[in-house]
Amino acid sequence: VEGRTWRVGDNVLSEIEMYNLFPDVANQARIREIDERFPPSDDVPLFAEDRVLLHDGLLDKVSRRSGKRCTRLFFLFSDLLVYCREMPLNKLGFRFEFPLENLQLSWHASSAGSAG
Repeated sequence: VEGRTWRVGDNVLSEIEMYNLFPDVANQARIREIDERFPPSDDVPLFAEDRVLLHDGLLDKVSRRSGKRCTRLFFLFSDLLVYCREMPLNKLGFRFEFPLENLQLSWHASSAGSAG
């Protein structure tokens, strides 16, 4: 969310200034903010001292059964990928988490557009 400010002593810092000056503190604050959007009944412990939020954004998920599109919110942390749905009143509904500790990526050359 753009436009947030923090008061540090007599100074008011923009979100960008806060991240530049105090990246760890700002990142921890953002994780706590996300964590608070989940209902208390959802047992998704997002806050951890060594966890870093790397990216968040919206993706469309297409249902295999109906073909219907659903927009989901993804959070990529240093050790975890979480996807959820946005709920009324700025809350989040937990859907799934993927631990990244045993994740293996492999890259394959695409054959699209190749001549042979």
